[in-house]
Formats: sequence, C-alpha cells, structure tokens
Amino acid sequence: MKEYLLKFSRLENGSHEFDYHVNDSFFNHFEQSLVEKGEVKVKVVLEKTALVLTLNFALKGKLYIPCNRCLDLVELPIETEHQLFVKFGEVATDISDVDEIMVIEESTTELDLSQHIYEFISLSIPYRVTHAETAKTKCNPEMIKRLNSYLITEEDKPTDPRWDALKTIINN
Repeated sequence: MKEYLLKFSRLENGSHEFDYHVNDSFFNHFEQSLVEKGEVKVKVVLEKTALVLTLNFALKGKLYIPCNRCLDLVELPIETEHQLFVKFGEVATDISDVDEIMVIEESTTELDLSQHIYEFISLSIPYRVTHAETAKTKCNPEMIKRLNSYLITEEDKPTDPRWDALKTIINN
C-alpha cells in the first residue's frame, strides 16, 4: 500500500498537509476487518522538527459494518481526530505505556501510515452496531423472525417438580 507511505526525510521543518482516501480496497488488506465497505477521507498534518514528528489525523466518512442483530450492513458515519508522536532513536521501539508515541531509527526516511489509519478507524466503531429504529432503517425482518423462533420463554423452560411444590407454598 504505497499510497500510504509518508516520505518525510526531504521535507523542511514546519507544517505539511497530506490527504488520503480510504476505500474498500484499503479494508481488504486487513484480515478480519470489522469494516466490509467504506469511504473515509483522511487529512494528516505533519509538524516536523529536528527531534519529533507530530502527526495529527482527521478522519471523516462512512463505514458499512454488519449489524450485530441481523447481519445486514449498517451505514455508520465517522468523524474523529487522533495524534501520533514519532521520536527518533537508535532502535525502533513502541512505547507500550503510551500508544500515541512511536520511536523510529534515525536512518528511517518514511512512515507507513496504513496501520495507524486502520487502527484509528477501528477505534471509532462503537462496541454495538445496530440499525436505528426509524421508518427508513430497520433490521432485516426475516432475520428477526428467525431469531425470535429460537427464543426460550418461561413456559418453554423445563421445571424441577421439587421447586413446583415449593412454589405452591409461596403462592398460598
């Protein structure tokens, strides 16, 4: 995914802007992606100094994610911002305590932003995704009917005769 490589080595110190477009082919590169389809515009503002690169990500677009209830796709608008600090060091490491700080070797000339963009998009997805209960968007009625057929009601549950005898005492 060469289009997500940020070549910073020849840039002057100061502020630089980059625009990226994320679509379905981007999400296909990541195994077990929650997103099946999507269109997201990513704006990256790079503040370059001699010691640190500060990357500000602004993401805005739409994702299409399976509904947790009926498995039909749900359109999910996203708009989020994240920041990443990149420091130069002798050995490339991840600072485990802080996710926003990354250390790269001083000889590094480019950064692959694809993994960071994917993680920022994934972080914007809510824990539970379902259709809004409006007239336009509802869960698939056939799937809901099928799910309801597997519901166990109180009448369907087998009871223990010993408890039934105790329940008659309580009800009296």
